[in-house]
Amino acid sequence: MVVIKGFLIFTAAVLSLTVFYIGTISVVSYYRVPVEIKIIKPTVLDTEDMEEGEEITIHTDTGTLILADILREHCSASVDMETLLKYSEYIQEASDTFNIPIGLIAGLMVAESSGVWSASSGIADGLMQVRWDIHGQNIQKAFSHIKNKDDFMKPRNNIMVGTWLLKCMADHHNGDLQKALQRYSGGAPSHYYRKINKIRSDISQVLM
Repeated sequence: MVVIKGFLIFTAAVLSLTVFYIGTISVVSYYRVPVEIKIIKPTVLDTEDMEEGEEITIHTDTGTLILADILREHCSASVDMETLLKYSEYIQEASDTFNIPIGLIAGLMVAESSGVWSASSGIADGLMQVRWDIHGQNIQKAFSHIKNKDDFMKPRNNIMVGTWLLKCMADHHNGDLQKALQRYSGGAPSHYYRKINKIRSDISQVLM
């Protein structure tokens, strides 16, 4: 009886360790975005201008105001309108640079960080929740003005980097933005995509 009891205890311990190990692997793989992507050099982006500082002139045209107003409906209440206007400019700039829809960039930013520039999951960081530990070297190759994580965290830079990463993934999937989004998120739950698609739809209806 003692031998049988000891064997059962040992078996239970092994099973527990196996479940823990598999669970750990699942969590790691969920958050790890593949890095085997082709590096795209920004071609439209004026990197010299960006090196001078984070601030750019905010042109409060109709499109920018509309985009900021939509963002206000979905972002954290802690984000003021002046900041949302800046985000709107940065989003439009990123869209022009990488040919990614404005609504998709805006929706992704909201879903990832609720518009809080300092947001961190403990794994990914910034408005677009990109993993510096994985993508840092490629980011520095693509954006010569981003020297370190502090540069990467600046709102304009982070939006550019997140859009660039999505563009790289879209190219990997022959332009399929839905597959690129799934890869970017690492397999997020369905409500994540519903939020992005809702914001993208709202924006596309008024910024055609």
